[in-house]
Amino acid sequence: RRWGWGWRLSLTMVTQCVPVIIQPNVTQPFEEFLPYDTFSLRLRKADVPNLPAILRAVPDYKLCSMQRELARFYRAILWQRPFGPAYSNAYDLTMVALCRRAKRLAAIFDASKAHQTSYLAQHTLDCADSLEKAGIVF
Repeated sequence: RRWGWGWRLSLTMVTQCVPVIIQPNVTQPFEEFLPYDTFSLRLRKADVPNLPAILRAVPDYKLCSMQRELARFYRAILWQRPFGPAYSNAYDLTMVALCRRAKRLAAIFDASKAHQTSYLAQHTLDCADSLEKAGIVF
């Protein structure tokens, strides 16, 4: 069906399965905001032949901890709002990420005096560039 890795990660997180990520040099969704190391296992391609042993070696207390973290953060990858607008989702994190990028670009324009006619050079952005400023708590 070609739904891609994003769909598999979302399905894994929603079903409270600890994601096993074997994708070097691939940034995961909202990695700048989400502590993937608390709810997923990151492995190298070279680890694949030993995958069963590696997974069996993860202690139960660690798996329980990872699942608790998944319960905190899984909504961040959902675009729907099954629990209502009081709970942040992927749209909210996208807006924060876009604001952060726009403010960085505006700072570059300002420092270099380049693109002085651009919107970013002529306007001050009034948007939340962090989870805290956006009121997003997981």
